[in-house]
Amino acid sequence: MTNVPLMVRGPGLEPGRRQALTTAPDIAPTVLEMVGLGGLPSTMAGESFGGVLSGERAEHQAFVVSSWPLYLAEGEITTAVDSKVRRISSYMPLTVTTRDRSLILGGPDDEPELYDLKADPDEQRNVWRERGGEGATLATDAISFLESLGTPEEHLVPRRRALDGWRSGRDGVVGISRLDRAS
Repeated sequence: MTNVPLMVRGPGLEPGRRQALTTAPDIAPTVLEMVGLGGLPSTMAGESFGGVLSGERAEHQAFVVSSWPLYLAEGEITTAVDSKVRRISSYMPLTVTTRDRSLILGGPDDEPELYDLKADPDEQRNVWRERGGEGATLATDAISFLESLGTPEEHLVPRRRALDGWRSGRDGVVGISRLDRAS
């Protein structure tokens, strides 16, 4: 997650700072709402955060999901980085961020990473093994969110496999390392 400052000025908006979690797709619906066009049918995925700007509410979203495009899967060919043809060597992770937690969920063979942002703001200590249930709930909520946006199932399958493998706690343990699985 990246903190990007956004300055907004409009009729009825009081000066001040807001700290709500939001994403780039939420900007267009917010602008449309501010100019009186918020009720029009739209295919946009974002949701207006006008209520946060007006002070009607403090929060916009419980979490935000960020990632490379989910279709960039292991073995795919891309020129996205520097216009050179490259084969993706592993699944591109998605990150789910709340005020207190950051979850990184990769492909089927990647151990999820969960960080306590209050105790570890630099994300140095993966607490997935101690708080895997909390991480699994956050991942499940994020996958449901992506489903609601119409994300094709083929792009969600690797994340489901990763989550299911680590949530099931193979051999009775919540999460195991790649070395443990090899034995």
